[in-house]
Amino acid sequence: MPVTDDFPGLVPPPEGGLRSETFPEDGAARQLLRDAELERELAEKAAADARAAEEQEDVTLDDMRAAADARAAEEARADALASLVARTPLTEEEKAALREGGQVGEFARRKVVARATDKDLETKGPAGVAKVKKRKRNRGHADASRERAKDRAEALALEEARFMERAAGLLVDLGRGGSTVLDDDGAGAFPEDEEKIKALVAAKEREQDQKKKKNLRDKVRRARQALAAKALQRRVGLLEIRVAKLEEEMRAQAAA
Repeated sequence: MPVTDDFPGLVPPPEGGLRSETFPEDGAARQLLRDAELERELAEKAAADARAAEEQEDVTLDDMRAAADARAAEEARADALASLVARTPLTEEEKAALREGGQVGEFARRKVVARATDKDLETKGPAGVAKVKKRKRNRGHADASRERAKDRAEALALEEARFMERAAGLLVDLGRGGSTVLDDDGAGAFPEDEEKIKALVAAKEREQDQKKKKNLRDKVRRARQALAAKALQRRVGLLEIRVAKLEEEMRAQAAA
């Protein structure tokens, strides 16, 4: 190993600087090198974090601008639609429904909006007219579906009343009038559906955007209607079984 001329006996540092293995017996040197390496790593990490933060800031700003543009466009569409609806004449039936409010008023409002939108589309050439035809066709399918659901609900309600009347008469004939065996209304039979409704209600309460909040409110209403229909179907099934058993008891009693 070479020796310096100015300081005989002193070994010059190797190329590339000092490393911990140069002076394995020197604990202080090793610590200094470790500290320097740690500082370099921390500096590189800080630089990487800074670059990531700048990129995230750019993305956030872009997202904010896109959201603002979307809100502005939605507000412009809503204003245009409101102006169009305001110029749309209402029938006496629609006026009464809107005054009543609630679900009846909401359905009436939707019909007025749909009619106003159709009228606006019809002014936009053949493409607009085609859209109007498709919209009317879809509304026709939706109306038919609602009518079928309504008919099913009414049929179930009538069936429930018929079974209740028959079962109550049989209980009286069997000397068990006032029995509570018919009190099962199907509540609690569908816990998963009830949990789903609770989750939707919680999401609706947390939501700040009014449009999304309205959509969640509609989902809650539909989920509750579906659960009520399932519970009624179950209750009718239970009543049918109960009536069959009571009739069997009546036959056994008559044969005795």
